[in-house]
Amino acid sequence: LDVHGQELVISGEYAQHQDLSKHNIIRKERKAGKFRRGITIPHGFKTDDIDAQYKDGVLTVKIPRNLEFKPKRVNIK
Repeated sequence: LDVHGQELVISGEYAQHQDLSKHNIIRKERKAGKFRRGITIPHGFKTDDIDAQYKDGVLTVKIPRNLEFKPKRVNIK
């Protein structure tokens, strides 16, 4: 995981677990190769305290809220 400003970038590679060169494959449902996904983190979250865990094929990302964050109000003239 990488954080670039307010964007969380998840990248990695799908691994091919077996040698398929000996098989005559007609259709393959699972992907292999690299992937990248960017997700915008809304303001009001602590990007310095991100916690990530990968378990049983599931990636869980926790981003705590910044309880001190107050949106700025702008008066219209």
